[in-house]
Amino acid sequence: MDQGEIDFMIRIQIGVIDLTPSCRSLLDQIGCEYAKINFRKNLSQEFSLILLNGSVTKPEFNQINKYVNDGGATIEFSSFRFFYGNNELSKKYRKLIFNESESAAFSHLSHIEFYSKVALHSDKSFFDGLIHISAKGNGVSGFMGYNPEQITNDFRYHRKRFFFKESHHPDEMVSKTDKKAVSELLTSLMKELHFRRDLPFVTKWTSPVHDPVFTFRIDSDFGTKESIDRIYRSAEANDIPVTWFLHVKAHEDWLDYFKRFKSQEIALHGYEHGHSRSTYQLYDNIERGLQLLRDHQLDPMGYCAPYGIWSEELATVLEKFDFQYTSEFTFSFDGIPLHPVVNGQISTKIQIPIHPVCTGSLSRKRVPVDEMEVYFDGVIKKKKARFEALMLYHHPMQPGFKLFESMFTKIRKLGFHPISYSDFSSFWNNRIRSSFYAGFDPHTGILTIPETDTPLCIMADHNSFTITDSGLNKKLNSIDFKYRFGNIEHLNRTQVNSLHSDTISLIKTSILDWKNRIKL
Repeated sequence: MDQGEIDFMIRIQIGVIDLTPSCRSLLDQIGCEYAKINFRKNLSQEFSLILLNGSVTKPEFNQINKYVNDGGATIEFSSFRFFYGNNELSKKYRKLIFNESESAAFSHLSHIEFYSKVALHSDKSFFDGLIHISAKGNGVSGFMGYNPEQITNDFRYHRKRFFFKESHHPDEMVSKTDKKAVSELLTSLMKELHFRRDLPFVTKWTSPVHDPVFTFRIDSDFGTKESIDRIYRSAEANDIPVTWFLHVKAHEDWLDYFKRFKSQEIALHGYEHGHSRSTYQLYDNIERGLQLLRDHQLDPMGYCAPYGIWSEELATVLEKFDFQYTSEFTFSFDGIPLHPVVNGQISTKIQIPIHPVCTGSLSRKRVPVDEMEVYFDGVIKKKKARFEALMLYHHPMQPGFKLFESMFTKIRKLGFHPISYSDFSSFWNNRIRSSFYAGFDPHTGILTIPETDTPLCIMADHNSFTITDSGLNKKLNSIDFKYRFGNIEHLNRTQVNSLHSDTISLIKTSILDWKNRIKL
């Protein structure tokens, strides 16, 4: 494609005022094309949407104002005011905010947990005013009263319940802010503003194939050879590439056993199954376990912390090792990979956020094994409906593995692509490094995407999408959007509130958990 053709197209690309490490990490997770704004260029042709996440000069503001009035779209955040005044907004601390709107843009989000100060617009149409959309000239202006870049460097966590049935809600220590929901809220707002401009929204797909990925992880905590062998044989029989995070001390006398795991992956869970805030203790526990594995010709590419506890100290220590990924649900859970930002720098280790509830979580709530299947079927159904990655885990010494044995036999029939953590993280890092061009001609309605090296997701509304592996040059209204999102049964306000009641018992559980936690 020559430059002349590009000139009359609108590039499907996000313009950014301040391309901070946190902004890059967040947009890399979403998978959109983005660039720092060059005010010497034609903004209307360069950007389908602009994020107003920094300060500008008066002449630059005038250009942005013209861009919107000429038909462009912007999103501003509470930290930087462009088109929204103080008289329209109020700041409040909110634990969670419910979605009372019936808009298709946000229908998959019932509520979002923040535990932060947010800015709320006086118009309560979307998320009690957290989101606002208004026409401006020929364009459209969006507002989000929480800066989503914060999710990349928010290390807070707490104990959270996950809905199952009354008095049997499992709980786990997870990130305090629901980072998956925050990222999805921003993405949904970006989509909506594109669609209001009659533009498609194009992002890199979240799987190396059209099917969403399935990962299965084993934290081998104190596992016996017999308990591990049962899982290994079942995974092999069903061609599931399990990723094993080894508690090295528990298997120190028989580490050679794991050499037979040719089609499965070995990762590190530490030498001791213990926790510390000391960088020295954390480093020593990782180094000791890593060296023992390497002494037995086992070379792990990833790590996850005992008890799933992420911290700034751990992040600092991990930079001294050449791991490709890590996975702690106190940083993020149930979403898609995200690079944390530590001390103002993007971590070299990608976080793979899994569903935090395991059979052990349910067993502690006295849920019988046969009823656990109901819980996990619900998780799978929601993931399938939204074409999201399904990432589960188990411990060898906990009850309920037969549920996963049954799941292994049908996972492909359900439309998931089994993949190891190293293969998934390699794909994801390649996804980040790859780039694409998507141009839309508003006069002809033609979307042009040259051949790319990563699958792309194309949407023209909130209900369906298609995936291209080889580029296209088609009228938008002639594209077959063959994948349709399914319906999700949301929790109602009463059910959500029930998860946040009786916080004293959660605090007691956390204290007991802390007392029982092995200290390095």
